[in-house]
Amino acid sequence: DIDQALDAARAIGRLDVGQGAVAVRGRVVATEDAGGTDALLRRVAILRESGGIAKTGGVLVKCLKPQQDRRLDLPTIGPETAAGARLAGLDGVAAEAGRALLAGRGETVDAFRRAGLFLAGLKPTDPS
Repeated sequence: DIDQALDAARAIGRLDVGQGAVAVRGRVVATEDAGGTDALLRRVAILRESGGIAKTGGVLVKCLKPQQDRRLDLPTIGPETAAGARLAGLDGVAAEAGRALLAGRGETVDAFRRAGLFLAGLKPTDPS
């Protein structure tokens, strides 16, 4: 799921649409838009509730847009991301190491641990 979500996140990033995508069982089910990550995770939760996708599993991947200034608007993961991912039934969240911001690092790591979710750093690659 990580590979599929990463490919989708990069594709929407090239279009300057968003920084994240969710894949479940090898299929991209939602991508981030102007509504942001919280809205993305709410849409995934609604898809699960309606039976549109499997009840559990999947991953959110966030990555830097290729044209993005790394000093501004880094993909951010915080305690709210953990809460949203849990409500969306995901297994965890991944982002490129060194290209994302952990808001309140200790609090965020604790939130993921309490939610039973993984938080993974991916090896950064050329996003082209």
